[in-house]
Amino acid sequence: MNVTITGADDKVDPTKLLALSREFPFIEWGILYSVKRQGTPRYPTERWINLLTSIPDLKLALHLCGESARTTLAGDDTWLVERPWFARVQVNGYASPATALVALAKTLPSFEFILQVRSEDRLQEAAHDAAQMPKASLLFDASGGRGIEPARWAVAPFGTKMGYAGGIKPANVSDVLADIGPVDESAWVDMESGVRDADDQFDLGLVREVLEKVAKVRG
Repeated sequence: MNVTITGADDKVDPTKLLALSREFPFIEWGILYSVKRQGTPRYPTERWINLLTSIPDLKLALHLCGESARTTLAGDDTWLVERPWFARVQVNGYASPATALVALAKTLPSFEFILQVRSEDRLQEAAHDAAQMPKASLLFDASGGRGIEPARWAVAPFGTKMGYAGGIKPANVSDVLADIGPVDESAWVDMESGVRDADDQFDLGLVREVLEKVAKVRG
């Protein structure tokens, strides 16, 4: 199981992210991008993103929100062609059928698109969209980014790469991995709220705690 840690912002020293990446090579950093919310907690500025992407050896995923997500879903490649450093792109607000997004993905084969799915009964149609893209995966997140753990963790559709999000944090990550059960080696868990402190600040101590527990499970 791999790990995506989402929500690092301008208050975080990028070199500390690099140090954790070298210690725990299964980690990916999910960077939230919003035009209107840049510079607020969880949403870094362009300056910070440029600094981060200048550092080699980081696994990065761009999580598009708000306007950038809406225009990308409509088939606009602006937010992606200007940011080629991200291997994966999560377009929040995805819903099937995503004809324009599928067409866009075919023009940008270097990106892996992550399709956020909020209910089990939508997984098959999302898998159908993903199968039409050069590279795509699903993120099962019933809470839609609210950090609420689902009643149960869905099984990935056959042949589909899938990650899991929703209420995952240091206190329960080991149990979540056990509940999800055996998965493909490409699977991952994504957490955002679970690695922030009571003041909504990104907490590297909580991040380390999660990574150490996942490392034990990985063996």
